[in-house]
Amino acid sequence: MRKALAERDRRCVWPGCDRPPEWSQRHHEVPWALGGGTDVEGMSLLCVNHHRKLGTAAGGWSGS
Repeated sequence: MRKALAERDRRCVWPGCDRPPEWSQRHHEVPWALGGGTDVEGMSLLCVNHHRKLGTAAGGWSGS
């Protein structure tokens, strides 16, 4: 799954970020705890900094 995300996203998907897949984490667009699936279509890559920011962003953020 990580390889498929790296191939598709090529970098952190946060607008303007160029961190490579190796420095990124897998992000569930619908949180796993809320029933989100663990599949490539429902996930994206975010670097650690932006993954943290997303967790504290008011109203959330969508990379789509």
